[in-house]
Amino acid sequence: MKTFAFWEVLLLLLFIIGCTRTVENECRIHGEMGNHSRDGKKVYLVPLFRPDSIGVDSAVIKDGRFEFVTRKNMMAIVRVELLSRYGLQDLLVVTEPGDVTVKIDSISSTGGTPQNDSLQQWKKYTETYSRQLLSCRVKDKDAERKGDRVTVKTMKTQADSLKRAYRCYSRTLARQLEPGPLREFLQERFPKNYKKKMADGNIQVVEID
Repeated sequence: MKTFAFWEVLLLLLFIIGCTRTVENECRIHGEMGNHSRDGKKVYLVPLFRPDSIGVDSAVIKDGRFEFVTRKNMMAIVRVELLSRYGLQDLLVVTEPGDVTVKIDSISSTGGTPQNDSLQQWKKYTETYSRQLLSCRVKDKDAERKGDRVTVKTMKTQADSLKRAYRCYSRTLARQLEPGPLREFLQERFPKNYKKKMADGNIQVVEID
């Protein structure tokens, strides 16, 4: 009887440990809709890469909130169904283990886990960079119409500087991250070099500043 009781206790402990591991490996996304009412509408968790083979998860918005639970560790996009998407910004997230907070609004945001906190920082930097680059392009086009070559050259130099700073920031962030989906995403998006086929057929490695 004592032997039987020992095995019962051992099996119970193994079951508890197994359940704990499952919970630890889960990504729990807790979402809210900001000031936009979309109750009853669907929101999707779409894998950034190979969505057809990995699969798309969906949830229904209730009381301005929604949730996803997944064990897939990947880069994904949170987006509201097509006909109700107007005025809302799709959001890039990392489905790493833990509790991820998501807010879908005209400017969406994420956080709560290490990679998503870093992703939010990169998102803010990217948005600032995009605004600055757009301003350069508008000024460049305006100067080009007026024949102002000095301003055209200045705007091109400024735009090139912004691009270099953006690449440098993104690469530095990638180096600081632990191995995971966000690090792989940034390294692939901002490589240090690329291979170029020359006129003679040889392959040359071209460094990106």
